Amino acid sequence: MITSDVELLATQARVQVIQAMLAHARRTCTPESFQDQAKGWLAEWQRLEEDMREYLSTPVALTEPMST
Repeated sequence: MITSDVELLATQARVQVIQAMLAHARRTCTPESFQDQAKGWLAEWQRLEEDMREYLSTPVALTEPMST
């Protein structure tokens, strides 16, 4: 679960890494090997996307302390 904008940025960076790994694997792996490798990466990508969607759909007032 993402609890701050810093964590959001880290999660976005992780998604970019997963996308780059998938793009590379598509070009370099055999179809069978790619399917095996991609399965885990795609599941992780989906989980991270869900976390980001949840965080971004929550108002700031509910996720960060109010400054006084």
